[in-house]
Amino acid sequence: MHFTVNDLTIYYEKYGLGERNILILPGWGDNRVTFKYLIDILKREYTVYIIDYPGFGKSYFPNRDLLIKDYGYLVKEFILRNKINNLTIIAHSFGGRITIDLFKRYNLGIRNLILIDIAGIKPKRS
Repeated sequence: MHFTVNDLTIYYEKYGLGERNILILPGWGDNRVTFKYLIDILKREYTVYIIDYPGFGKSYFPNRDLLIKDYGYLVKEFILRNKINNLTIIAHSFGGRITIDLFKRYNLGIRNLILIDIAGIKPKRS
């Protein structure tokens, strides 16, 4: 399915019918195909959403350069317009960077975060 915010159109898929929701935010250059095995397990108990970022997978290529805040806004609008509540986000790599922006800018009432090797957190230097 496609979802459009302003001038950006992304492709997403939805699996399962659970009362609790999971949104998977993949890493840069990745798409929904990488997470198929995980989705097949999660969809038994949850409703699972996964998006392809602009220019990746089945999403349309953007007509401009995007900033992290653009991705954050896109994900926020996706959550709000699809009325996704009771939400857990699973973020990998670049998806983690987007998640940091979401938490910095918006209060979406996200219940849980699962962060996998995320970008955007600088390690402490010794």
